[in-house]
Amino acid sequence: TENKIKSVIDIIKDIINPQSNIIYDENLPSLGPQYICGSSKKLMSLSSWSPKYNLVEGIMKTIDYHKGLKN
Repeated sequence: TENKIKSVIDIIKDIINPQSNIIYDENLPSLGPQYICGSSKKLMSLSSWSPKYNLVEGIMKTIDYHKGLKN
């Protein structure tokens, strides 16, 4: 889970400012559960829901939306 969170952070960094430097402090105590188990497959199989965008598209749309709030 931790590596997945870092990869999402890296995607956001690459979209907003690829030259920025993210510093991860490995010495900080964990603030969340050590293991999170979840899957969207069950949601999709029990409903008619399916994602409209992939992860990168969703992040880009979210960033664009928040940029629009500042204007």
